[in-house]
Amino acid sequence: MEYAISIDLGGTKIATCLVNETGKIVYGTRVLTCAKLGRKKVLSNLTASIKRVMDKFKDYNIKGIGIGIPGFVDNKGNIVFMPNVPLVGVNIADYLSNIFHCPVYVENDANCFAFGEYHFGKHKANLLLGIIVGTGIGCGIVYNGKVISGARGGAGEIGHIMLDNAAKKLLVSKNDFESFCSGPNIERRYVESGGKQKICKKIFMSNSPLAKKTINDEYEYLGKLLGNVVNTLNPDTVIFGGGVSHALDTKRMEHEIKKYCIPFAAETMKVKDSRLDDLASVLGAAALVFKH
Repeated sequence: MEYAISIDLGGTKIATCLVNETGKIVYGTRVLTCAKLGRKKVLSNLTASIKRVMDKFKDYNIKGIGIGIPGFVDNKGNIVFMPNVPLVGVNIADYLSNIFHCPVYVENDANCFAFGEYHFGKHKANLLLGIIVGTGIGCGIVYNGKVISGARGGAGEIGHIMLDNAAKKLLVSKNDFESFCSGPNIERRYVESGGKQKICKKIFMSNSPLAKKTINDEYEYLGKLLGNVVNTLNPDTVIFGGGVSHALDTKRMEHEIKKYCIPFAAETMKVKDSRLDDLASVLGAAALVFKH
C-alpha cells in the first residue's frame, strides 16, 4: 500500500500526518509553527516534523508529501502570498524535495478542503465548491477531479467580493463579504447591535431577537455571495467547512443561495454536508500526492 505525508501548515501549528491511499490517517503529530520567530524557525520546525514521521515509518512506501497552506502558491511551487507565516518567496516544493528526495505538492488550504471532500469524501460532482466560513472566508474549486488554482494560486477568494455596492473601490476587511460574514465579524455585528459579547456558536444557539437577526443577516449575506458565485461557476455541489459551518443549516443555506441564482444554475446545485469535517484539508493534502 502507498502512503503520503500530509501537512496542514497554519499560522499557529503544523499538523503532520501519515495517510494511506484509502484516506485513513495512520499517524499524526503536531508542533508549533513559531511564525513570529522568522522563516528559518518555521522551516526548521516543518522539516523536523516531516523527518520525525519519515524516520518512524521508514519501511513504508511513502509516495510523496502534500501541504496545505493559508496562502497562495504559484504553479512552480513559489509561495506568493501568506500573511501569517513568513514564507513568501520560498519555493517550498523544491526546498523539501531536495531534503527528502520525493515529490512535494503544495496548495491553498481551501483548495485542499475541497479536494479532500471530492476524493476521500467521494462526492460525485462535476464541479465542487468547498466553502470555508471561519476566521475568514475562502473557496476551493474542483472541476472534473482537478483543483482550479488560478494564474498565481489565488482562485476562489470569494470573501473579498465587495458587499457595499455604493463603495468606489474594494477595501479588504472593510466593505467585502468577509468583513460581514466571517466568525469574528458575526460576533462584531452582534455586539455593535447591542448584544453582550458572545462567541459565534452561542449566538447561533441563542433565541434572543438580536441573535436571530444577526444570524438571519448571516444567511442573507452568504446567500447573496454564493448566489453570485453559483451563477458564475455553475457548480453542482457546494460543501461548507470551517468553524462557522458547524452552525449553519444545510437546507436553509441551499434555500438562501437559490434565492439569488438564475433558475438554470439553481436546478442542479445542491448544498451537501461535509463527509470529512475537520479532516478534509489534511486528507486533501494527501490527495495531492495520490492523484498526481
